[in-house]
Parts: sequence; C-alpha cells; structure tokens
Amino acid sequence: MTELSTEKKNNTCDTQMETQSYNKVVLWPELEEGYVPVPSEFRFIADGMHFRIELANTREQKAASFRFMYDIYREKDWGTPHSSGMHFSLYEIFAESTTLVVIKDEHELVGTITVAPDSPIFGLPDDENYKDILDVERTKGRRMAEVISLGIRSDVRGVREIILKLFNFAYFVARGIRECTDFVITVLPHHTPFYARKMLFKAIGEPRWQKKTGVIVELLKLDFEDAEKETLSLHGVLGNKPEKSTTIYGDFFAVCEVPGIIEELKHRLMPIKPDDFQYFLSLRPELKEKLKNEN
Repeated sequence: MTELSTEKKNNTCDTQMETQSYNKVVLWPELEEGYVPVPSEFRFIADGMHFRIELANTREQKAASFRFMYDIYREKDWGTPHSSGMHFSLYEIFAESTTLVVIKDEHELVGTITVAPDSPIFGLPDDENYKDILDVERTKGRRMAEVISLGIRSDVRGVREIILKLFNFAYFVARGIRECTDFVITVLPHHTPFYARKMLFKAIGEPRWQKKTGVIVELLKLDFEDAEKETLSLHGVLGNKPEKSTTIYGDFFAVCEVPGIIEELKHRLMPIKPDDFQYFLSLRPELKEKLKNEN
C-alpha cells in the first residue's frame, strides 16, 4: 500500500507521508570503489537541505532500503516481525524491479520507492486483491507498473520535494525505461480524493481488504498520457499556460523533456545479481517456496 496525506505535521509541510513514515536513521552503505557521483539533475535542495536520488543496485543498498521499510511497517504494526529486520517481497527483488532512494547529506537514507512492472509470470503485487480488475486492463493492452514500498522519514524537512522527486524518477523508470503505460497503487480510501485532485489517479477498483497490511484499500490507476498532457500544458509546451492548477505537475517533468536523465538512469540501472537474489530468498524461505510454486 502507498499512502500520501495532506495533513500538516509539526508545521513542516503540507504534503506528508502519513501511514508510511518514521524517524529512525538508516545510513546508506559506503560508496564502492569506482562509484561515479550522480549528475546535478539527480540532486536537489529542499528547505535548505541537500539531497540526491540514487538507485539501490547492490546487495547492501537494497538491504538498507528493505530495513528502512521494515521499521516503517513495524511502527505501524503492519505485517509480522521477522528475524531479517527487512521488509521485501518477490516484487522488490525481481530483475525488472527498480528501487530508488533519497539520500540526505551524503549518508542518511530518508526516502525510498520501488517500481514493479507487470510480469507475465508473477503479475503485479495487487493481483492478490484485484486480479480481476487488473486483467481487464491487460486485455486493453495496458502495460502497468505498481508503486510499492514508498516511505519517507517523518522527521526530515522538505518532505513535499522528496515525494515529488521520488515519484518523478519512478515515472522516468516506468515510462522511459520499462515502457509502461500506467501506474497502479493501492491507498486508504479516504486518501483517494487527494490522489485524484493532485496526481490525476482514478479509482478502478472498489475498496477491499488487503491481507498483508490488514486494512481496507482502494485500487487507483494513473494513465501516463494524462500526467504528461498536464505537465506539458503547465510548462507552456502545448500553448498558453493555465493560470493555475491543483496538480503536482507544474513541478514535474515528462520523459520527452529530459532525455539526458533517462539515458543516465539506463546507464546506472543494474538488474539484481543472481547471488544477491538467492541471498534475499535465503532470508525469506516463504518467498522461495512461492517462487517454486509459481514455476
């Protein structure tokens, strides 16, 4: 489940991660020899703080992201405790899945998001609850990617900008690299109006109980063409700019506007190594059993 809230918290921001946020410090692993610093387009300043977007490619980087999300889930009393101290499913460790993180001041992991494209073998995470509805979208030729494991550290400043950057880069991966047509997510039903107004998501499934979190969720879908049309309109590319907009897309970039970022992501993105895949499976024997059953 992915959740954004418009509630204020500690008077720091008007767009706040509410149900998936926490304030425990998780450090980003030491940079490996030969690491090439990310370009300026991957860096940003928010509320006077310096941040950068990174890809979680290595075992250590993925583990840091999974520990980050585990702490969030335990704080919310979602799922069950696990000896690994990590939260991940098969969908976080597939070869085509991509985990992006936000790093503050070079070392502190303060945000993460994973993009899981539809798979002909395993489908999408929300097939567990909404396979009937997602299958209808597949018959229409939609190539969907699901946004999963989205979390922000709750005490960090600049939350709105962090969310926007994570979402924009997740879109770059899904649209520009995986050639997807839509995002799908599940949210708490009372947050659906926010997603519709601010991000142009549309509800495509009635609220249903979600086993992994134990709460009622609703399935939403974002057609990338809708997001791109709004973005280009607000940037004046399609003619006169609207005087105002209620969406986030004035601060967004469409794939066609940033070919250099797409190429840099392609260059930096690495599929999970077979040894790392087996390592994470060894931490979660139930996933290895599921993998065997699916095959």
